[in-house]
Amino acid sequence: MWDKAKVLSNIQKLTPRLRTAFAATCAARSLFMYLVWSKESGWGNSERMQKALELVWRYVEGELIDSHVLQSEAEAVYALIPDTENLPSVSSSGALDAGLAVMYALQCAATDSNSDHAANAAEAAFVAFDIVRHNAGSTDTSLPDKERDCQEKTIQILLRWGERPITRKDLSCY
Repeated sequence: MWDKAKVLSNIQKLTPRLRTAFAATCAARSLFMYLVWSKESGWGNSERMQKALELVWRYVEGELIDSHVLQSEAEAVYALIPDTENLPSVSSSGALDAGLAVMYALQCAATDSNSDHAANAAEAAFVAFDIVRHNAGSTDTSLPDKERDCQEKTIQILLRWGERPITRKDLSCY
């Protein structure tokens, strides 16, 4: 089970940039669900979604990006997220949560008081993985559990990180 209060408590110990790094790792791990759905459905914009996440990583890696640019990109990403009622498919629910994870990562980068956005990105990623499990008709919770464990591992790495520069390669879980 995913525990938002526990995740939020740990995230609040991180600097704003490290919170954004956490949100970006969650979004990056779930993004494939959006990419698969977009290809299968012919809807969405995989390239734009990937570029949006790239913008978050550029912020994490030290580039100065105006918060208005990040917020504008979050709004653009939101418009690319599938409405599961209008675009029903097995993969649309996972794509919705994967897209939300990217949007929350952008919002996280756009503001210093970003603990909630980081936790929301983590929750969206966890739910996306749980949806994959559910859509496969499986009762095996190892996939969402692995995502939760990876989130915990990432937080522990970031808690020890300090103020050193960070890159996406530093946070690969699987």
